[in-house]
Amino acid sequence: MNLYSKKQRLKILLLFFAVMIVGASLWYSNFIVNQIRNEERLKVELWSEAVKKRLTLINYTEKLFEEMRKEERLKINHWAQAMARVLLSEDSKEILFLQDIIVNNNSIPVLIVDEKNRHITSRNFPEDLGDQPQSVIDSLTAAMGAQYKPIKIEFAGLRQRVFYKDSRLITDLEHTLDDLINSFISETVMNSGAVPVIFTDSTKTEVLLSANVDTTLISDSIALSEKLKNLAASNEPIQVRFGDRVTNYIFYSESIILTTLRYYPYVQIIIIGLFLFIAYLIFSTFRNAEQNQVWVGMAKETAHQLGTPLSSLMAWVQLLEARGTDKETIEELNKDVNRLETITDRFSKIGSTPELSPVDVAALMRRAADY
Repeated sequence: MNLYSKKQRLKILLLFFAVMIVGASLWYSNFIVNQIRNEERLKVELWSEAVKKRLTLINYTEKLFEEMRKEERLKINHWAQAMARVLLSEDSKEILFLQDIIVNNNSIPVLIVDEKNRHITSRNFPEDLGDQPQSVIDSLTAAMGAQYKPIKIEFAGLRQRVFYKDSRLITDLEHTLDDLINSFISETVMNSGAVPVIFTDSTKTEVLLSANVDTTLISDSIALSEKLKNLAASNEPIQVRFGDRVTNYIFYSESIILTTLRYYPYVQIIIIGLFLFIAYLIFSTFRNAEQNQVWVGMAKETAHQLGTPLSSLMAWVQLLEARGTDKETIEELNKDVNRLETITDRFSKIGSTPELSPVDVAALMRRAADY
């Protein structure tokens, strides 16, 4: 087995180990990426479930409000009937019972007006409405009538309307619910971690809140629409509905870190390949440089070895010339000796920096043609 075959086998063995190392590195990188992807997907699923659970709680609270409003309207109906009957009843026991119903309303604001919308009586308002101008009564009845349909009562040929609005208890609880909803929206976006999240309205065009998303993208409607399509394609949007209110949507996708890690193995392959290519170029350059040094050494050694017989030939030519040998023969011998001397000089200059000098091209061509 020659040296060349040994080198070839060694190269194949090294290439095999390099491929094994690269393959093991890529496998481990993909393993880590898959682990992170699975953990992040589990976190997103848990986050989505938490969103739905909290949403269920808020919707349940909204249903409780609806039940409380129904009960309050029923109370106002009873209160209005008590107001109508207390003036007509002649039974003292019934009058006491009706007065208890009227007096026990300590929380629901109630306003009774006549056919011309003039104030008759009111209850549970912070100010006395009897001293207020008619314009205040008109605006108040308009606002209360827009919230709840007034209750009509008739007695002794008189027609009156009863306006009311939510009690202080429902109003305070509703403010608390609004704070809870706002806190829910903010925490929903903030607790998404590194996951890009966009919280939109029911039309999916207006962004209410966002996290881990470029703000310039949100201001561009076309780019935003394209982004929402991509997010919806990767994960189905989560519907957020607060009771009977409009439905909002939560769009989300994989985190930037996971997206980066997904392409990391391919980047690693390119970097390793580039490294191996550069290493091969450096190795080839060094090998060629070593070969050139060997050739330079051989050329200089050849020039050195040619110097000894060349000197002997020059001496023999001088000896022949001294013995009267034919001049034409001597000239031909000198030409050959000069050519050998030129070749020896060229060999000795291999590997050294050439010294440039101006030359007459015409004379050089004539000498080449004569030769």
